[in-house]
Order: sequence, then C-alpha cells, then structure tokens
Amino acid sequence: MKLRCPRCQKKLAIPDKYAGKAVRCPSCHKPFNVPALTGDAGGRLSASRVDLEGLAGLERASSELDRRELAAAEQSVRDIRTASAAERGAKVRTCPNCRKETPVDDPYVEVLCSHCWNPIPALIEGARTSASAGMILDRTQGPAAFYAELAACITYPLPAVSSIGSAAAIAIAAALAPVAIMTALSFLMQQGDVGLAGGVRDPDLTNVQWMLVGIFALEILFFTLIAIHTFLDVIRASVIANKAPPKLGWGPAHWGRSLAGYLAIVVYLALMTGIVAFLTIPGDVDSMIQEIRKGNLLTLLQSGGSPLVAGVLLVSFGVPMNLLGLGLGSVVQAVNPVRVLKSIGRTHAHYVFLVVLLAVYGILFASAFTALIFEWFIPQVGDMVSGAAEGDVLRVAVSLIAWGVVMAFYFFGTYVLARMHGVFALSFRKKLEFGAM
Repeated sequence: MKLRCPRCQKKLAIPDKYAGKAVRCPSCHKPFNVPALTGDAGGRLSASRVDLEGLAGLERASSELDRRELAAAEQSVRDIRTASAAERGAKVRTCPNCRKETPVDDPYVEVLCSHCWNPIPALIEGARTSASAGMILDRTQGPAAFYAELAACITYPLPAVSSIGSAAAIAIAAALAPVAIMTALSFLMQQGDVGLAGGVRDPDLTNVQWMLVGIFALEILFFTLIAIHTFLDVIRASVIANKAPPKLGWGPAHWGRSLAGYLAIVVYLALMTGIVAFLTIPGDVDSMIQEIRKGNLLTLLQSGGSPLVAGVLLVSFGVPMNLLGLGLGSVVQAVNPVRVLKSIGRTHAHYVFLVVLLAVYGILFASAFTALIFEWFIPQVGDMVSGAAEGDVLRVAVSLIAWGVVMAFYFFGTYVLARMHGVFALSFRKKLEFGAM
C-alpha cells in the first residue's frame, strides 16, 4: 500500500504485511500506525479507512517522547557544567567586577583579582575546622611563612627563564641593528676608496662608541619600564598565592598603569625629601636655590647635619611599604602616610628585617650590575666598534652576547627583589592597610 508519513508527508510504499502495525518512517524516523486493511464490495482490500484517531494519539506520544529526550539531554549538559564548575571552584574564581577568572587554591580566603585588582570574596565563609586546612593556612600566612619562603626567593625566577631569555634576545637584536649599519657603512667607505691615489683609508669611527653607549642607555630605560611593571605584577601574583612568576609584558598596555603609579610614588618621595630638607637645612628656600645654582649642593646637605640624614633615612625606610601599597591597592593608598605607618606598626620587627634584607640584597645587586656594565660590558663596546669596522663577526657577537647577559641579570634580580616584597605581602596580608579592607 502507498501512504504518506503523517509527520514529514513523505510518500511511502509499505508492504501489506505491516497493516495495522506501527512502523518507523525511514525519512524522519518517527513512528506511526499503518492503517488496517478492510474488504470492499469487490472483495479487494483497501486502505481507505484510516485510523486517524490512532495516528493522532501515536503522534502525541512521539512528541512527548521527543520532549522528554530533549529535557534529559539538557539536564545532562547542566550536570556536566555543574560538575566542571565544582571541580574548578577550588582552583578558579570569577571576579564579580570584571568577570575574569583568577587561579586560587584556597577557597577560604579573599583575594585580589589578577586583572582589575578588585577583591574576590572567599568561596567558604568562616574559620577552618580541619587540621589539614590549618596547616595550609600556616604555610601561606604569618611570620613562619615569611621566613620559610625567603630562601626560595633566589630560585623564584627560574620558571621565567624563557621570558628572561626573550628579553636578552630582544636586547641583542635591538643593539644589532646599529652595529650592522655601522659595519655596512664602514665597508662602503672602504670600497669607495678603492682605486684612489691615497689608497683605502680606515673609516672614521670616533663617535660611534659613544653612540652605541647612548643606544644601550635607551635600552636600559625601556627595560626599566618593563621591570617596574614586572615588580608590581610579582607582588600581586604572590598575594593570590600564585607560585609561578608572571611573564614580562612588552607593550605599554601592560606596564602603562604600573609606570604611572610608580612615577606618582617617586614624586611623593621627592616631595617628602624636600620637606625634610626644608625643615633641617638652615636658611630659606631662596638661599637654598642660590647655593644649588652655585654648585654647593654637597655643602648645603652637610649643613643639614644629623637631622637631615635621619629624615632621609625615615623617608627611605617607608619605600618598601609604599611599593606594597601600590601593588596591593592604589596610588592614593600607597602615598597615604597613615596607612603606611599603620602597616609598618602592625608588622614592626618583621618589616625592619625586610628593609635590612632588601638593603643588603639591593646593594649587592646594584654593585654586581654596575660592575657588569662598567667593568665588563662597556670595555667591550670598543671591541665591538673595532670588530664591526674590520668585519670581525666574532668580536661583535661576543660583545652582543655580553649585553644580553647583562639584561638577563637585570631582570633576574628584579624578580628576586619583587618576590621578597610579595612573600611579605602574602604572609602579613591581614595586617596591611591596603586594598579592600
């Protein structure tokens, strides 16, 4: 018999043996009842009497089945998403402000968003009750955590070696361009002298060495901007218990905000130092300006005596806390003397230890970096100039590699200094007057 599917209206040729039975349409795969065969006046069978009510009932049942299947599938998807969110809940938080995700291992603590630095509330409120939870808390906060993590600060930059290596490669590539231009010009000058009566003359490279020193100085300035952002980024990453060092950011979009905050702190410290000088150096402002114009700055500072030295040391003593305030909160909080003094008072001896440690390490790092620049690298700039003029690629390459090593050392030291601040911030986070309180 020939019928149409009641769902998709597909013409079907169905054998008579399926009369009165349920079949599935090969086109839409929906079931329907084949009408029973009945005899007519000529003794033939026909399908003129179709059980329309039965077909309608079967179609309703099929539709209900489709809805149940769809609802089950949707619930299955929801269950998978819920399970995935529950599995990631202890590891990842969504910031209520910017909707970005921040990795967090501890569900009991409030953290700062790693994107907009607004607070992300704890997943679980209340104090810990299990012994294991208490052990986790002890490892991340308090004096014991601070002193235990300090030794690991030296090796902290090792996972970022690839990023530091990229910085060294960029430093080499940026210095290679002027060297290549200089080499090409020297070659062209020599070729231009071929066949002349005076013979081939040595190229005049008198000022090239100082030009290269200037280029390297500009590179140091550029890398300093990146180092400032990296410094603050390490503090923020440490506070959210992220043990992996952040990578270097090369675009102004990464370090522009950090640079603005850092410059604000520099202006603030200069202003505070000026106030100290005004209060301790005898004479008025006009006389001070006159002495400075005469080149008697050292004599002027000596006239301030011990009070000036004590005041400058006091201003310098708060610099690490200013940087912590900028990393954890805002510029306004970082330059707020009340917040800075409260934070220092709450951490007292531990902060003093941090300042002493930073001073010792800072002096060692600055001394080593200065020695690398003036005792090792700058003397090789002359060899680079001579090698470029003579076409000696090896001498040029050695000098450029030395420059890459200097920059790698610079960033490595920045990571270590920043990690010391970050460990302190993580260990004494609840005692610092910065961020959302």
